[in-house]
Amino acid sequence: MIPLLLILAPVLRSEAAVKTINLYHGPGDDAVLPCVSVSHLDAPSCSNIIWLYKQWTEPTLQEVVNGKVRTDSVRAARLDVDTTCSLIVRNITAEDAGFYTCRQGEYSYTETFVYLSVLTISPAPPDADPKSDGNVTLLCTLFRNSRLDQCKQNSIRWLDETGAELQELTQRNCVSALSVKHQRGPNRRLRCQYVEDQSVRIEVHYPPVSTDPTDWSPLRSIMVTLRVSGLILMIGVTVLIITDKAIKQSLRDKRIRYHGDVTADCEDE
Repeated sequence: MIPLLLILAPVLRSEAAVKTINLYHGPGDDAVLPCVSVSHLDAPSCSNIIWLYKQWTEPTLQEVVNGKVRTDSVRAARLDVDTTCSLIVRNITAEDAGFYTCRQGEYSYTETFVYLSVLTISPAPPDADPKSDGNVTLLCTLFRNSRLDQCKQNSIRWLDETGAELQELTQRNCVSALSVKHQRGPNRRLRCQYVEDQSVRIEVHYPPVSTDPTDWSPLRSIMVTLRVSGLILMIGVTVLIITDKAIKQSLRDKRIRYHGDVTADCEDE
């Protein structure tokens, strides 16, 4: 029986439904890799779902077995499987780019092929200060699986802070190099886009949007100032309301005491 299944497996696989999906993300994104060929009537808990991952020439890895992320995966802390059997990859990096396969069933299985490509911008050399003045060479790289075609010429383009396309660049396959005079200040921000079939698939920024609480931009300073001013105004209005109520209560108390004293004097007379 087992040899027969081994013989039939390629035939069954060729007849299985295969769907291919291309996803594009930037570093730090959370990517959701769908398993669109899953029959939830047969596997409502994703119990027979396997997720495979292959990066370039590296061996294929099993990241998910029987619907569960393998605890020995180096990315286990960033991987998860949701109720639709989709694979969630959190805070992705260039190393997450590659070829993913969602497989349902052991022999007569269905598959979903997902190509995850990651677009990054990095200075060359890597230890160059992104906030220093002077010339800097930036590399915009689309990390993708080797099964995909090479990037077409001019498929990676650069734009300045005004949205104007920059022309003085060099592209080799999926890497585009741009030499610019980097200027200090929040207004100097470049964008790199990957364009396919005349559509922008992914866009990343340089310098990246800062999450450093000490990195204050003029817009952020204005927003914080407005928030603080609004808070001070609210506190001032609240104090005025409380003070007004206190004054009115004090006046009422005085009138009550005054009328009480007058009444007592009248009774004495």
